[in-house]
Amino acid sequence: MLDRYNVDTKGKHTVVIGRSHIVGRPMSILMGRKGFPGNSTVTLTHSHTKNITQITSQADIIISALGVPNFLKAEMVKDDAVIIDVGITRVPDDTKERGYRITGDVDFENVSKKASHITPVPGGVGPMTIAMLLKNTLLARERHRKSNKNLLLIFKPEINRFRFFYANTISCSVWKFRASSANSCGCNFVLVFILSNQNTIRSSKV
Repeated sequence: MLDRYNVDTKGKHTVVIGRSHIVGRPMSILMGRKGFPGNSTVTLTHSHTKNITQITSQADIIISALGVPNFLKAEMVKDDAVIIDVGITRVPDDTKERGYRITGDVDFENVSKKASHITPVPGGVGPMTIAMLLKNTLLARERHRKSNKNLLLIFKPEINRFRFFYANTISCSVWKFRASSANSCGCNFVLVFILSNQNTIRSSKV
C-alpha cells in the first residue's frame, strides 16, 4: 500500500502499535529493512507502552494493529502523518442489521483531518489483504504448474482461516466441511480454489 501510493519511508520515524506475530512484529521488520518500503527508524509499541502519546505524536508513519476500537486519537498524531489502520473489531450497534459495526483502531473522523494519508475501516487494509492473497495464490499456481499434485486453497469458516492442501486429483467432492460457526461469520459455504497442473483455475462452493 505504501508502495502503491509512493509514500516515502526512507529516514522516517515509523511507530507500529501492536506486537502480534502476524502483523505488528513483521511490519516493524519490514519498515526497518534495507529497501522500499523500509529504511525507517522503527518504534514498536503495545498496550502497555508508557507515554505512548508522546511516541506517536513524533511519528511520520503510524501502523496500528492493536485491536482496540478508536484507540488512536487526533491528539496522538502530528500533522501530515501517514496512518495505516490494520485493526478490526466488531462493535455492538443496534442500528445495523447484523447488530454490530466494524471499527478500526483509529478515530477516523478526527484523525483524518490531520493525516496526509489514512486507511479506512472497513475498506482499507482488508481488501488489499484479499487482493494480495489472491495474487499469491496465482503465484503459487505458477510454481506448482509442472507438479503432479494440485494445490487447494480452502477457506474454512469454522476457524475463519484459509488453509493450503495438496491433492492428487482435482475432484473436490471429498472436500466437504460443515461450518459449525457459519452464522457468526456470515458464511454458509466453503470456498475452494483448485490450482491444477492445467492452465485453468476453478472455484466452487462445497
